[in-house]
Amino acid sequence: MAITLKNYLVRSASIKLTATGENKTFKLQPKMSCSVRKKGDDTVFALFVVELTKDVEQVPFELHVEAAATFLAEGEPDVREMTKKIADATFPFVRQTVAALTQLAGIPVYYLPFVEVSKVLSEGDGKPTPLDINLN
Repeated sequence: MAITLKNYLVRSASIKLTATGENKTFKLQPKMSCSVRKKGDDTVFALFVVELTKDVEQVPFELHVEAAATFLAEGEPDVREMTKKIADATFPFVRQTVAALTQLAGIPVYYLPFVEVSKVLSEGDGKPTPLDINLN
């Protein structure tokens, strides 16, 4: 099965600087999710969400990004394989969106850690990962 990116759109992006009180090193663990939905014979929609909030621990900024992509899928796709390919294809765009947003906020650029989504999905060992993939 082959997929082709038709378009990519940032639906929403926000950043809120938080007072940390001092210079220190942070270990940021953003929550990421990718939902994929097929419409019609060859059109697939994907929604990728990245969030970093201060719910668990103190962070230097809170972040929320929602990005949507449309793909053309050729052939009869296996839902799991299609999701892996689409998530892998979308992640570099989302990663760059987060970096640009932090740069525009006037803070040091934050790059999401590189994640090869298809390998995270293949592990299936039950261990928690920072990437949550929803197979819709």
